Amino acid sequence: MFGEKLNFSRHSISKWERGESYPSIELLIKLSDIFDITLDELVFDITLDELVKEDHS
Repeated sequence: MFGEKLNFSRHSISKWERGESYPSIELLIKLSDIFDITLDELVFDITLDELVKEDHS
């Protein structure tokens, strides 16, 4: 299972979804590397292009 390889459980995911806890920054970095996306895309669901557009507005 994907979570087991990265050392997190279904219970952990459930707590994240309910806002009771949050994944560690180390885990977020690993996930962003695995999915080849930026941390902003992973955490905020915003693409790099959208960030650049906001900075130039």
